[in-house]
Amino acid sequence: LASYSTAFVTPSLYQLYSPYGDLDLSPEKDATAEVGFEVSLANKKVVLNAVAFQREEEDAIGIDLMTYKYFNVNGKNKAKGLETMVSYAFNDKVKFNANYTFTELERQSRILNPKHKVNAAIDVQATSRLAFNVAYQFVSDRYLEYTIYPAPTYDPVLKSEILKDYQLVNANVRYELIKNRLNIFGAVDNILDKELIDNNLENIYSAGVKLDWSQFQETYAVYESFGDLNNTGLADLVKDTERIVIPIVNTAFSVYEQTGENNNTGTTEIYTTNELREV
Repeated sequence: LASYSTAFVTPSLYQLYSPYGDLDLSPEKDATAEVGFEVSLANKKVVLNAVAFQREEEDAIGIDLMTYKYFNVNGKNKAKGLETMVSYAFNDKVKFNANYTFTELERQSRILNPKHKVNAAIDVQATSRLAFNVAYQFVSDRYLEYTIYPAPTYDPVLKSEILKDYQLVNANVRYELIKNRLNIFGAVDNILDKELIDNNLENIYSAGVKLDWSQFQETYAVYESFGDLNNTGLADLVKDTERIVIPIVNTAFSVYEQTGENNNTGTTEIYTTNELREV
C-alpha cells in the first residue's frame, strides 16, 4: 500500500485570540508520503504490518517558551520514521500484540518526541466471564525545553535537557457479573513504580464497576410488511412498510389486535383476525 496526502491546518481561535495568541499566524502546511505492507500467516493467527513515512512541515505552529506566545516555526521541518505491528493468536483465549515506532526529526520542533517507542500486551480470556491483560511500554530519551525565572532579575531563561528513557508495566483484570451488562474490574498502573517527569505517573491502583446502560435500551422491530426486518413469522401484516419499535425491556407487550382497548399500534386494522401476539 502507498499513499500521499497534504494538510492545510489553520490556527485555532485560541492560538489567534487568546492572551498567548498571534493574529499574524500563518496556516501550517503538511505533506506526508507513506508506503507499507500487511501480511497474514499461519491461518491468520499471525498478522504483520509495517509503514514507512516521511512528512514535511512548513510554517508549523509552536509556542515560544520565553514569551509564551504562539508563533510560526521558520522554514521547513522534515520527519521520517517507521511503524510496525505484529499480533499472534495462540488460541481463542490468549492473544499477543506489539508495535514499534521510530521517528526522527530534522529539527526538534515538538516537545517530548521520543525517537523509539515500543508497546506490547497480552490478553487472556481465562473463562467466559474472567479476562485479564498485561501491557508493557518503552519510551526512549526525549528532548525537553522549559523556561526558568532566576533571581534577582527574574528574566526568563530558556533551558533544555534530555529526559531519560523509561519502561512501564500495567495490568488489569475484568469479571463479567451479568453478561453484556455488569462488569467489575481492577487495575494496577506503573507496577515498576518508575518516576516519570513528563506525566508524573505514580504507582496507581484502581477498581470499579461498569454498567452498560445501552443493553437496557435496545429496540426491536415488531413488524414490517416486506424485507429482512419482518420478524413476526407472517408474510404480510400491513399493506405498507410501516414499522413499530418497542423496548425489549417490556418482556410482554400486546403487539396487535384488530380492534379494542388493547390495540396499541395506532392502526385500526392490521390483521384479519382478533389474534393477540406477544413478544
